[in-house]
Amino acid sequence: NDLETYRSGWKVILESETNIKWWEEVEKKTRTNPVCRLDKFLYRFLLVQLFKDNNRGKFATRELKWLRKESTTLFKKFQDACIGTLGMTKEYLSNEIVKHANIYYKLFNLNEWSRAKLVDNPLYRLVYFIIKTENLSVIPYIMYIIDSVQDQQEQNKIFSYLEKYLIRRSICKSVTKSYSDLFSENLIGSGINTASMLYEYINQREGDLKMPDNNQVKEAILTNNQTKLARILLYLLEAKINDEFEDIDDVDSLALEPLFPTKPASSWTLSDESRAFLKDTLGNHILLSNKITDKNKVL
Repeated sequence: NDLETYRSGWKVILESETNIKWWEEVEKKTRTNPVCRLDKFLYRFLLVQLFKDNNRGKFATRELKWLRKESTTLFKKFQDACIGTLGMTKEYLSNEIVKHANIYYKLFNLNEWSRAKLVDNPLYRLVYFIIKTENLSVIPYIMYIIDSVQDQQEQNKIFSYLEKYLIRRSICKSVTKSYSDLFSENLIGSGINTASMLYEYINQREGDLKMPDNNQVKEAILTNNQTKLARILLYLLEAKINDEFEDIDDVDSLALEPLFPTKPASSWTLSDESRAFLKDTLGNHILLSNKITDKNKVL
């Protein structure tokens, strides 16, 4: 009975020949539980439904804990939460899934991107950063903002602030274990959907979720080991300052090289202590089109 609706919506977004392979790919490989993108998307979509519009008050604490837990009972959770407690019709739920899946596919399928999107679009820089650093807990909140905020300038302000927040905290190696609560139950559940509300909410955080200030960021850049983060940070900096950025290769195909070699020649006069301090800092890394030989690294 719903075949035409299926063909024009669900099939186009989720089951077309080109899209279905992407949805079936494993998003993150783990030793015991490889999960495909479609399952991850549906789980994040469910989180948005649980917490938007003050919905969390409709669930008992124990039930909400079960619904939030990522598991293989996803279909049962959609039945109980969306159809049961929240009273969605199957037509409404299907349309919402298709709408959000379309947004999700366009955002997170990097194969469909042009590098120009990283130059002046804070949403795409944010998405690129979280994919490359696997800070994926922010995804439900991104979906919520895109769906609930129609003003493009307001969206840009929100995503610019989130970009700053995540990058600063990554540089400072801030604890991220509270991100899943922050970006689903707390922000969506509190209806935080303007830039000013987000500024105020984050600025009131202490401890694990605090926004690092300028001095903390400066100290972290000068002293922290940034080897893992350097590649993506330098790449996004290029997007902001390099007029020829669109001609640069994708970040994964570039070589990350140290300016001060990790195995210096004996002619280097720096002490072991200074060398250890310098070699892993952000300023000691540079992106190159190709790797260079060990001999040329020293030269």
